[in-house]
Amino acid sequence: MMLKKHTKKITSVFNQCISFCFCISQLFLVDFIFASPPISLPTCSGSPIISCGTNLNRNTDLDSCSAVVNFVSPIGTSPCDGICSATNTTAIHIPDTTVVSSIININSFVAGSTLGGQVSLQSICLDISHAFVGQLNAALVSPSGNGVALFEKPGLGNNGCNGDSLSVCLIPGTGYGLNDTTACGNYPAYSGSYTGSDDLNFLNNGSSANGVWTLYIYDDSVGVEGTLVQWSLHFTTNTITTQTAGLPSGSVFPVGTTTNGFTALDGFGNSSTCSFNIVVTDTQRPKITCVNDTFSSTPTLCGKTGAVFTIPTTSDNCEIASAINNAPAFFPVGNSIVTWTITDIHGNTVSCFETVTVSDIENPMITCPGDVSVNASAGICSVPSVSLGLATASDNCGIDSITNNAPSIFTLGATTILWLVTDVNGNSATCNQTVTVIDNQAPTVSCSANITVNVAANSCGASVVLSNPTYADNCGVASVSNDAPATYFGGTTTVVWTVTDVNGNSSTCNQTVTVTDNIQPLITCPGNISGNTDAGQCTASNVVLGTASVSDNCGVQSLINNAPTIFNSGISTVIWTVTDVHSNSTSCAQTVTVIDNQAPTVSCSANVTVNVAANSCGASVVLSNPTSADNCGVASVLNNAPATYTGGITTVVWTVTDVNGNTSSCNQTVTITDNIQPLITCPGNISGNTDIGQCTA
Repeated sequence: MMLKKHTKKITSVFNQCISFCFCISQLFLVDFIFASPPISLPTCSGSPIISCGTNLNRNTDLDSCSAVVNFVSPIGTSPCDGICSATNTTAIHIPDTTVVSSIININSFVAGSTLGGQVSLQSICLDISHAFVGQLNAALVSPSGNGVALFEKPGLGNNGCNGDSLSVCLIPGTGYGLNDTTACGNYPAYSGSYTGSDDLNFLNNGSSANGVWTLYIYDDSVGVEGTLVQWSLHFTTNTITTQTAGLPSGSVFPVGTTTNGFTALDGFGNSSTCSFNIVVTDTQRPKITCVNDTFSSTPTLCGKTGAVFTIPTTSDNCEIASAINNAPAFFPVGNSIVTWTITDIHGNTVSCFETVTVSDIENPMITCPGDVSVNASAGICSVPSVSLGLATASDNCGIDSITNNAPSIFTLGATTILWLVTDVNGNSATCNQTVTVIDNQAPTVSCSANITVNVAANSCGASVVLSNPTYADNCGVASVSNDAPATYFGGTTTVVWTVTDVNGNSSTCNQTVTVTDNIQPLITCPGNISGNTDAGQCTASNVVLGTASVSDNCGVQSLINNAPTIFNSGISTVIWTVTDVHSNSTSCAQTVTVIDNQAPTVSCSANVTVNVAANSCGASVVLSNPTSADNCGVASVLNNAPATYTGGITTVVWTVTDVNGNTSSCNQTVTITDNIQPLITCPGNISGNTDIGQCTA
């Protein structure tokens, strides 16, 4: 066993012990020696009585989805409630300077009963016979080991009260305990109720009431002994009502039904239950603030489709379940009213009205008539009236008007006409049409008479002063010009006069200036030339004539000659002719001599051999002509043959002459063989000597 909490005070009760540990050991020892039989409280049966009352209906608190509900919690009562006592009637001797103890074992309360719960210690009553109670000290220890001092030497001072027995009940509380009593002396025994040295409420601290309660008494002096006649414990048992479901009073209860359940439990384990409902109803309507919306019309439509609205500002003490509106799919241009209805999760509804404004911001479409080009009226520089045509227009909502700013008279040039279309909602659009007045009337012009002059000396031209033409225009002449050269060269020059009006129209006329070139060109022929015929030809080709030298005051137009491609053998005359740019011409002559210096070709016939005629030393022979040719032609073929050929070899020379006197020759031999033996008579034999110094003679 351990002593808790008030161990120090209890120790002071037993302050004559050698030590606290020794006192505790004495307590165990005495407890063992003087053990009392266990004493139990009587049991009690019967259910507690508890009534929860009727259900409570509340509306939600303002701007809240719940309600703070206060209610009186039911209190259960039990037939077992009241004072339950346990008494130990076993007398115990209290010797001098000895600690004695006595126990009461409480085991009849419901398991789990606790001091301060269904069970609380209400008092401890002592009946002690002693002649001098001022020597006594007492303490009570609970089953949990917590202990309190009951009294220390009752009476004032150390003398105590003489000859007084104790028959008292000690109750919870503080103040003047038994120790502080002034009823001391030879008076009757103490009786009545007193507070102890320690407050008994210390034991009503939630510990279990079941178990062994121990009373310790200590007589700290010698000379007088006494007896613990009996002692008792008195407990108050009551019914504890516990809320087992729902929320406690003063809590925030949600919307709906909350069941609050209660259980009444007495000190002996008997219990009863009850319940009641707290119904919180949400009757607060949501709050809504509509926001007006402005939309632009849907393109090509006179209204708005697919509008996306600004959601109204909403709130609810609980929660919004839905927000719907009666908006149509199509809003016409103008103002429409949309009703928004907000419903919270508990079916409360509220509505607001939104103005939906649809603005037609779509400009109409306009197409101008085509641009117009007109010519200025005859003889003037403007047009009094022009047919413009009609503009075409369309709009999503409708056309109100189409106008333009056309003037009554269109002047020369481009005039921009602004066409304006306005729809029924004041939107407008413009387009431009251009009216161009064209001055297509060319000015009138008449040139002066043509002019003819001769070229100036040593020149191919002449200076001429021209007269201006006569001209006029409907809008005015800007310039008069011509393309006349500074000097007019031989021939006819057409001068173009151009008159341009202020609008770029122009007219022309022509005036001719004729400059006559009466000066002949000069020519000098190249020198006469000569050359040979081409090989094998009676002509000459690729003859280089040279170049004639020419000049003219205006310029040479051409230089030609009549030379053939091939020149024949002999003398040819070439005529050179120069012509100037104005067809004046001059000629000269050049001779070309082609010489044939090519000799003819000749090939003689074969040589001839014949015998002499009988009784003759010669023979007559007829010869064949040789083969001959010439580039220009053979004029003659001749030979020097004799009339009679004598014995031996005769060379005949053939000569060929061409038409130009060139000659060639070849030889042909004629051999006359003498086949007739001669007649001979030899002279007489001759002898002689060798020549001197020679072996011959």
